[in-house]
Amino acid sequence: MIDSESDLVATGATSHEVSRVELVVVHGMGRQIAGQTLLEWAEPVLQRMDWLAKGNPTENGASAAAQKMAEESTLLASVERIHAAREPGIAEAGDDSQGEPTTIEFGAVVLGTECDEVTASIQFLDLEAHLRRVTVHITEARWSEAFLPLSRTQIFTWGLNFVFRAVWRLLRYLSTVFWVTSRGFWGIGRVVAVVAISALWIVVGILTLVAVVFLAVSGPLLLFPFVGTLLKPVVDVLVDFVGDVPAWTQRPTRAAAMRQVVADAVSSARTRAGDSDRVIVLAHSEGAAITANLLFGDAIDSPELRVDTFATLGSALSLLGAPSFTSHRLTPSELAGPGLSVKLNPVRAWAGMDAAIRPRWVDFFATWDVIPSGPTSTGPAARRTRWAASYTPSVRSAGAAVHPYAESSELGPEEHPVHNTASAFTDHQSYSANIVQVIDPLARIVLGLETLDASPTSESAAVRPLAAASAEQNRLHVRAVKELGLNRLLVLTLAALCFFVPTLADLFGLITRGPADIVTAALRWLLQVRAGESPLAGVFTFSWVPYFVVVAGATALLLWINAALWQKFERQLASCRYDRIAVPRLRVWGLLVRVPVSLALVLGLTVAGRGNVLLLVILLIGAAAVIGAPWFGRIPRIVDSRISDAG
Repeated sequence: MIDSESDLVATGATSHEVSRVELVVVHGMGRQIAGQTLLEWAEPVLQRMDWLAKGNPTENGASAAAQKMAEESTLLASVERIHAAREPGIAEAGDDSQGEPTTIEFGAVVLGTECDEVTASIQFLDLEAHLRRVTVHITEARWSEAFLPLSRTQIFTWGLNFVFRAVWRLLRYLSTVFWVTSRGFWGIGRVVAVVAISALWIVVGILTLVAVVFLAVSGPLLLFPFVGTLLKPVVDVLVDFVGDVPAWTQRPTRAAAMRQVVADAVSSARTRAGDSDRVIVLAHSEGAAITANLLFGDAIDSPELRVDTFATLGSALSLLGAPSFTSHRLTPSELAGPGLSVKLNPVRAWAGMDAAIRPRWVDFFATWDVIPSGPTSTGPAARRTRWAASYTPSVRSAGAAVHPYAESSELGPEEHPVHNTASAFTDHQSYSANIVQVIDPLARIVLGLETLDASPTSESAAVRPLAAASAEQNRLHVRAVKELGLNRLLVLTLAALCFFVPTLADLFGLITRGPADIVTAALRWLLQVRAGESPLAGVFTFSWVPYFVVVAGATALLLWINAALWQKFERQLASCRYDRIAVPRLRVWGLLVRVPVSLALVLGLTVAGRGNVLLLVILLIGAAAVIGAPWFGRIPRIVDSRISDAG
């Protein structure tokens, strides 16, 4: 370590800046155990900070001036020399292998209590080649234990009313996603979008009907001991996951208790930081709605709750709104009638704050996350406008570099559209695993490793978007997530056709007859099933059992291979330094799954069509389009924040 001013002078550093950052993490909907949210965010953020600290300014995307300074000075070599001279026990050749050393120095770390905390310090060179030391103190605001949960009957009653609003929101948002992203491709994309939207409405309609019936009959059925015992595990999971949502939306007293937990955590962080150090609040899902309601509500002018950066991820602000004693939502005109002046729009409140105290608001939303359903703004039309702006192509001005941020006329925070897992079922819980588009910018915000040259005058002084270390890295990540989702859909489609297309089922059954017999024998041995001696013996007399097992097993294997290849690609992509994308071999990982599955679909459907030549040609064209689809289409851009309707 560099421990004295003389060491700093010896390195040639122009300054040694020491700062402290208070980071408060707020969990989303669902019950949380102590330390769960803290570790979910602290570990990847600290790991990324360590990775950034090991890179020089050039590798981390420094400006042209800082790059030249780093190249001409002996700063890096001097720092390494001081490290080697001060640290005892330096390993030599022939010693035992060790893990890569970390640049993080841990202070107080307390986990599993009511006062969990993580303190860590790191020393690094910033983008101007200045030596800096940052100490980050991470705490959590665990509001899920701050109130008495609602009863199961109350939750089910609320769910029956809420499900229709949530489904309508989901259908409207995903239909917009399909339609807007299908622009181009000579009109073919629009046809695919119409088919996808139609299928979406049918599937969601069926699932909604099932959910409504389940919610309607579950309450009365729980009164019967036998049925109640069977349904209790399912009901408990549902209550634990969404039970706090009706408590927030329809029980203002309990909502106030949730807010108070967040207020105490933010106030304590501000007290420790004082006026000179920074406070960053990171809030997910329902936690984002609670925190926004606190910071931009009645406590908007409270100095003890002042924060410097507010980061929301998968925000439920537009879905849940503000607490109310009734489920009826009043429009602004209805409120104006009786003369009510209630602050119900946190975005307008934030935009209207004095510039000296207004926090920087950074909002991350995943494309397939239906909880936020796009960006954060003042209303549905404004959110749609800001969302569409992220897909607006960049325009290069004469003699200037392309600015990475898109602009919108609607009020709203700095929007970061991200791609997590290409699944509406998992996107909402996957923000902390998105290194390239979520963790990297958060770590850069904590360290202050953001591009300072915001107005380049030449193409050589390009602006690096905060969403990723480089535009190329961001593009490859988006393509990879699209491939992950498309491959998953193709595998599931092939599995479904193996059951519902008789000719394809016969073909696959013929191919897998040997493996099916092996699987059947293995299952008989594992379950100790003997003819006439076990109630399970009759199951194996059905011809579909081994066939189902083989199809399900092959599907699971292909899905696992698809996910494993994607994860390997993402790890290597995230480890690439600025503008040094060193994963050429893995760029085609998606083809390893997509090409064989597409050809299998073409073969099976051609056989089902009795070798029709026209059908074969159409299927081959469709397969080629599907194989190349992830590599086309626009990459969403960051939308700059907007605090004034006039500009």
